[in-house]
Amino acid sequence: LPWGHARNVSLSPITKTDFEMAKPFGCDHCHERFSTYVKSKTHQRKCNQIARRRVKAEEVTTAVKEKEEEDNEIEEAEEITYTKYMPSKLKYGKGHPDAVVENSTLSAVQPPDVTYNLAMPASILAEGKLSNLQLEAIVYGCQRHLVDLPMKHAGDGIMGVDGDSEGQKVPLRAGFLLGDGAGMGKGRTLAGFAVENIARGRRKHVWISVSSDLYEDAKRDLRDLGLEIYANDMCHNLGKLPYGGLSRHEEGVVFATYQTLISKNREGDTRLDELVEWCGGEEFDGLIMLDECHKAKTIELDSKGNPKTVG
Repeated sequence: LPWGHARNVSLSPITKTDFEMAKPFGCDHCHERFSTYVKSKTHQRKCNQIARRRVKAEEVTTAVKEKEEEDNEIEEAEEITYTKYMPSKLKYGKGHPDAVVENSTLSAVQPPDVTYNLAMPASILAEGKLSNLQLEAIVYGCQRHLVDLPMKHAGDGIMGVDGDSEGQKVPLRAGFLLGDGAGMGKGRTLAGFAVENIARGRRKHVWISVSSDLYEDAKRDLRDLGLEIYANDMCHNLGKLPYGGLSRHEEGVVFATYQTLISKNREGDTRLDELVEWCGGEEFDGLIMLDECHKAKTIELDSKGNPKTVG
């Protein structure tokens, strides 16, 4: 160019697109890029080998950790000792048909004294329809149900155990957790609880479990304890009744599943609301038996009346 004339030159930086066009072949395992397909495949084979060795090393490490944890669990299990279990405070009832053991550490803890007298028919005890271990659970459970949970007074109102002071006037009864292992006949024990409370004149009871198939098992256990007519006429499967149909039954044992309690009709009414209304509110003095009680978390509802996934 002649002197005195200026030339405008624009230098743009190399972009990522330009770089990829210059080296269009990339690796699946790293950020390396290559100008030819052959170079990229050679590099990718090496990366694949490294990745396989890394995965294999991680699998070996995981297997070693799992083996160590399993060995530790076996050592802990070998350290646990068991002793034969027999009721120490209950002095009546026939022995359980199968051998029962308990942790030796728990055997050092003395149970509370028996202060409750059973009202169920004496034939159940005499004929061994309930073993002494099942009777022990019923006695301690009914004994516990006679206890009211402590209440705190907050000003002029009454504060419940959960700190709620709005309108709670009747103390809450204490509950009882039955933690027997498999094979102890917990269903028969629950039927024994029902028989005892029926003998005490309590007319309404609720039996909740995980499957509607257990409804017939519950009726069978009641029949085995001598309540055949009651089991046939006074046991009601809530899931089989039409909405509002429970109100026609003035007494009995209502069986329901946790899934049934959260079901709703088109008007938005839930089975749980229907069951609470049938029980009669604060005047209710019957049993609420929660079989497989860890499933009870599914009956908690959100503000829209839908079940929560976490209870």
